[in-house]
Amino acid sequence: MDRNIVNWSDTSQIIDDIIRQHENITGLPAGQIILVGGSAMLAHSIRISSGDVDIYSPDLDADIVFDTESKLKKKFGDDFRIDMTPTENLWGNLLIRDIAIRSPLLRRVETSTSCWDIKALDVETLFLVKLEAGRKKDMEDLVAIANKTNPERLSLRFNEMVRWHGLPDTVMGYADRFIEKLHEIYTEKPANTIEMIKSSLSKHVSTLLSESWLDSTNQYTEHLELALRELQTIIHHPAIQEYQATVVKLPEQSRRVYADTVIRNNPELVEHFTQAKQALVGMEPMDSPLLEKIHEMIHTLSVFDHGLNAAIRLPDTHKPHH
Repeated sequence: MDRNIVNWSDTSQIIDDIIRQHENITGLPAGQIILVGGSAMLAHSIRISSGDVDIYSPDLDADIVFDTESKLKKKFGDDFRIDMTPTENLWGNLLIRDIAIRSPLLRRVETSTSCWDIKALDVETLFLVKLEAGRKKDMEDLVAIANKTNPERLSLRFNEMVRWHGLPDTVMGYADRFIEKLHEIYTEKPANTIEMIKSSLSKHVSTLLSESWLDSTNQYTEHLELALRELQTIIHHPAIQEYQATVVKLPEQSRRVYADTVIRNNPELVEHFTQAKQALVGMEPMDSPLLEKIHEMIHTLSVFDHGLNAAIRLPDTHKPHH
């Protein structure tokens, strides 16, 4: 069943109904309701629908929320939920100590006796709590949320929130995922992200992150540089230069024969192709100007590939994501 059943209009109406029921039954004074999760994404126009209503409020009566949920199942189906939490511990072990003062105000609901503030979790906090939750659907949401912010704002918020993490021993993994996602979504260089967040981390953790990310980046660059050198040697080889000048005038079959002849007569080319291939095979794609140059060279050599044995063909699976 499709759980994306509640839109922004529905969510707003449900909040209003809960407030009216709360005041009619309890008579308690006003407070505030902060939209979190999918409801916060609706508030920021990141989604157009959600499967639940997700709220944080220490002021609402839990029984009234449960009764409202039960009644609305007739309209939205048995899977419908109103997920309310009265504590700052929203996802896993990540606390939001400043949730009340940081969350932007959306509107005020005035009743005959009081006025309620309706807020939504800000996008940077929303990104970070979904990163902590780590579920598949939360990871998918990160890309959409990222369109509403940038790496600098996310890093500033990371520095504030990581201090409130409930399990200090897991901060290393959380920071690692943060660096990974900023690189994946924004192509932000890991070194830049580490520099932006290291002030909030212990020296030990920041050192480990630097060793992990920067060493792998340096190794990646070394592989690309090796492949580039080998390809440049091939392109500037006299036999290849002559082939490139002649091949455009030849039919397809003749190109293959000519290419095979060039390989047989110049066995050193096989070694250069093999070295380039070994430098590239098995590497995860990363955004790099060197990689762009390599693909330009592979494209230049593509006409030569007609006559090469599959064992020495260059891999074509290392194109950058962006």
